[in-house]
Amino acid sequence: TQVSVWNTLISLSVNEGYLYINSDDIVRIEADGSYCTFYFSGGGKQIVSRNLKDFEEILASRLFFRCHHSHIINLKRVKKFVRNDGPYVVMEDGSKVEISRRKKDDFLAMMKQIS
Repeated sequence: TQVSVWNTLISLSVNEGYLYINSDDIVRIEADGSYCTFYFSGGGKQIVSRNLKDFEEILASRLFFRCHHSHIINLKRVKKFVRNDGPYVVMEDGSKVEISRRKKDDFLAMMKQIS
């Protein structure tokens, strides 16, 4: 499995070959063992056989944040932060993603920088 980055384009190795996506179109990435599911702004999703740590490193220079051991979110796609019952964020696609308590302050600091 290979992932390469050129500007904002990311290539994901999938069964049929490669899927080329703009990183801005990623809403979130959810890990499940050695697989990751990418959720896109258009409502689609794609499962990739690669672990979340790899994508965390690739997307680190962009506005992505690993908010939980099983989630990376696109900070530009966050719609709401809820401090009670969680904490968690509501993404633009309506999904709720938990923010681990130890990463909450880092998350809020990053959101403050971009808003």
